[in-house]
Amino acid sequence: MESIIKQAIELRKQGKYQESRALLKTLLNDETCSAKAHLQIAWSYDNEGKEQEAITHYLSSL
Repeated sequence: MESIIKQAIELRKQGKYQESRALLKTLLNDETCSAKAHLQIAWSYDNEGKEQEAITHYLSSL
């Protein structure tokens, strides 16, 4: 799980937002890491200026 999140963060840093989110979405059904995945997805949307999509995932991360 942590390695997937680290890989997704690296993709986000490279501007590969869709690839990053696709990787993170594979973790959403795992209760142990879904909050972290939602937070990272939110940051990805935020970096793209897609605040509405980000808000949804920020709320899901709580």
